Amino acid sequence: MAIIERLDNWTLFLCIALSTSMSAFAFARIWRTNRTVRGAGHFALAFLFGTAGCFFIAFLPDNTPLFHLAGNVIEDTLVRAVYALLLIGVDRFFGVRRASRFAWPIVAIALVLTVFFTLIIDSNRVNLIITDLVTFFFRISIAIELLRHTGRRHLRPLSALMFVFALLSLEATWDSIAHPVSTIVLDTKGQQSLALFTTLFFFIATGQLLLLILNGDLVRQLQDEATRDFLTSALNRRGAERILAAEIDRAHRFRIPLAVALVDIDRFKEINDTLGHAEGDKTIVAVARTIDRNLRTYDSVGRFGGDEFLVVLPNTPTQEGLQVLERLRREVEETTPPATTLSIGLTTLSHADTLLSLLARADEALYKAKAEGRNRITVRPSAEIEAAVLDPSHTI
Repeated sequence: MAIIERLDNWTLFLCIALSTSMSAFAFARIWRTNRTVRGAGHFALAFLFGTAGCFFIAFLPDNTPLFHLAGNVIEDTLVRAVYALLLIGVDRFFGVRRASRFAWPIVAIALVLTVFFTLIIDSNRVNLIITDLVTFFFRISIAIELLRHTGRRHLRPLSALMFVFALLSLEATWDSIAHPVSTIVLDTKGQQSLALFTTLFFFIATGQLLLLILNGDLVRQLQDEATRDFLTSALNRRGAERILAAEIDRAHRFRIPLAVALVDIDRFKEINDTLGHAEGDKTIVAVARTIDRNLRTYDSVGRFGGDEFLVVLPNTPTQEGLQVLERLRREVEETTPPATTLSIGLTTLSHADTLLSLLARADEALYKAKAEGRNRITVRPSAEIEAAVLDPSHTI
């Protein structure tokens, strides 16, 4: 406590203002440069309100009616708004609206009570108790919302921080009830300095942890974009091969079937040459959507080349794969102008297959489908199945 008592409260206020303003700037930059990062705008406003609160109190003259009104009404409302915005930002980040629905009503009710206990019944102690209880509600609500997503380990430190500071809010409420309350914000008593010091630690830690969470989400978005085709929003070749490699490993490990198909748009060059590249792009998008619509939830499709798609059908034997592919081939033929048809090469995984050998066999099947007249599905069985056909002791 001796070290805390030696701290200059003006310095602590300046540090709080500096930390909140830097966090507000960082979140604002994230929000402006990437609007898909949910919650960044609310976090920026929260820390901006924190900065405003610091300067509001620090530069008002002490022991004046204006200071008393500002300290009890405006300052306390800014503090509550900070936590309301943090809670709303967390809910927006997760795409939900649970506790945040009550955020602004609680701030409004607390404001009415604060005005009453400032202008009608002058009770600084009651106002502090109201602020501490509201702060407890927001902190514990944020902690609970973060705990709902325990699968994300990087959320646990912020959840623990909010839980600890929620308990501190309860302790502060009891302290306000049991002991006299100082009305001088920038006094040199250890109790006031300790409160400012813990507030500084809270804002620094919260700002850094929220930045880590948003940056992690941004990295995941960038990784997802790196595996997506810009035109069709399907997986690109890199993403499709990554999925296929994972499915090959799973099929080998659990000894389950895996069907793989290469799908090619017939005479696509003629579409580009006669109707233009814009119409060609529309055809690619329409085919990609039709393929995706006809696949099952656990299947995958990726744009493998210019007009070529890779379809991965986990836990699917040859005959079932033929049914899935025939359904999408027929729908493309019937619904996609101008007279679009597909050639499809299908194969299934053998125990000796690698990603390259499996793709090579699917490519052979596709080449055969085109050579035989297009608009059809050709199956290229693995060497194991071919051996089984030649050997009567084996069954397919």
